[in-house]
Amino acid sequence: MCAQPLSSFDVDPQFDGIPDHRGNIVQPPFLFLADTSPEIGALESAESTIRQGEAAPSIFKRLLMVAFVVAVILIVTGLIATFIDDRSVARRFLVVDYFLVPAGIIVEFLRSRFRATCSYVGRDGVKRAVAKGSLASIPWTEVLVFAQAAVLYHEEVRHEVHGFRFNTIRKLVWRDADNRPLFRVRASYYEGGDLPDPGDSFLFARVVEAAWSRHYLRRAEAQLQTCGMILFQVEEGPCIRVRPGSISFELRNAVTTVTPQEIAQITLFNGIFSFKLKDAKLLTGEGKYKFEHAAMANAKAFLMVLERLVGYRWDGRKHFVLKEPIPVRPIQSMRGLVSGMDTTIERDEDRL
Repeated sequence: MCAQPLSSFDVDPQFDGIPDHRGNIVQPPFLFLADTSPEIGALESAESTIRQGEAAPSIFKRLLMVAFVVAVILIVTGLIATFIDDRSVARRFLVVDYFLVPAGIIVEFLRSRFRATCSYVGRDGVKRAVAKGSLASIPWTEVLVFAQAAVLYHEEVRHEVHGFRFNTIRKLVWRDADNRPLFRVRASYYEGGDLPDPGDSFLFARVVEAAWSRHYLRRAEAQLQTCGMILFQVEEGPCIRVRPGSISFELRNAVTTVTPQEIAQITLFNGIFSFKLKDAKLLTGEGKYKFEHAAMANAKAFLMVLERLVGYRWDGRKHFVLKEPIPVRPIQSMRGLVSGMDTTIERDEDRL
């Protein structure tokens, strides 16, 4: 799906008063590459990496950077060779230049090429536009309408860096009812510092998931009113049904329903959900349920539903804390139990 490039450097009035993905009001001189789409609904945030008057780097500047990279490679390998006593071994070592120099040229040309992105998050969907080469190119665009998606799978991997900081890789995949992928977001972020710069995919991933969670909770509210429970699927794991005051696990045609009083411990650590009942068997594993966070559809919404309907709140590190047991309720008294959580999503979105 493509859109025509903008012919003006003026900021579109439709973005007046709209925050970016960090929550700041969008201000000039940012330029948006494509218009929003009506199917994504009322705009909630918008962001762009391109500024007014910004253009692709000249070929001369790119060649200078390539020359600098080549010079660094040659100097470093030359210095290393001087510490090798055997001259024949040193000459053989310098053969690596024949591989490092072309690789450096290719990497630098790819790194310095022009690439601009803008993204929009609406109440009912999201849109992303990418332009490469120059502003004159027609941007490639992609739209996700939440109503067309059935589930969101969230995978997050954290790597320790220098003993304290963590590099977080977040992957989001929306799928339709036939399990076909509709939209993907992949982002990487070094924790421990400031938020990434505007336009970073990590910010986009965060606000898109929050918007989807708001949409999904409205959908879950309807399911709760109709069926008296909210269903969460786990790939190759138990089917989970959450009701006010109880949670059910269906695995291999066996259904186990428990209340907070029957649960010994719930944890989420290193990407693994773990439920342990008070009468769990040590040897057989009966009464214990484990599955990967990444394998659970709509896992963020599950955390919020578990808190609102059962009373367990994740502490953001490992354990779920039982705030207050939620009593079992009839369907007629369930209205608003889930949809009332819309205002808590922003609070919870950074805890995964």
